[in-house]
Amino acid sequence: MFYFSFFNLRCVVSLVKRGVLLRYAGKIIHASSSITFLKCRNRNILVDTGSGSDRKWVIHRLGKMNLSPEKIDCIVITHEHQDHTGNTEIFNEAEIYSAGNMDEFNDLFSPELTLIETPGHTSDHISLISRCENGVYATAGDAIPTENNLMKLIPPLICEDRKRSFRSMMKLVKMADFIIPGHGGIVMNPHRKIKKKRGESI
Repeated sequence: MFYFSFFNLRCVVSLVKRGVLLRYAGKIIHASSSITFLKCRNRNILVDTGSGSDRKWVIHRLGKMNLSPEKIDCIVITHEHQDHTGNTEIFNEAEIYSAGNMDEFNDLFSPELTLIETPGHTSDHISLISRCENGVYATAGDAIPTENNLMKLIPPLICEDRKRSFRSMMKLVKMADFIIPGHGGIVMNPHRKIKKKRGESI
């Protein structure tokens, strides 16, 4: 299983679970979100909690990281679709943050961690920007659902507003060195890399 971490004095970003999105004959047959772990200001944070069918695996992976559901302090929900929220109920000790109370999260963790609005897939979608020693990470949720969406700069197929979805995707592309799609692993932002090679800034 893919596991990737970067450390500095104040922030850790790790992938607990790589999300999946399986299609057959043009229809989604299985979806489970990526689950991202962050350590910031001595707090244990998860972004999204995956599908309920992943519960045993999530608990197992946390155990491998010397964690348990009770040791998670904060949960960030990018949006309320079930494949991103299926295990939220097991984190009984955690504060839950979503679009409605994102300012409270930002008051606690900014400037290292900042929740931003990324509407389109849903009207209340949010994403997390993490500023680490080696670069800026965007935990995108379904603002960028897969690596293929990122590479081709295609907004999600399923979205409430395609234009807003495209703008949200481009906002993240312009901000982040590394992107964690809603259903994928940690990906180096290829568009930012190209721009830097040309001596440009996006």
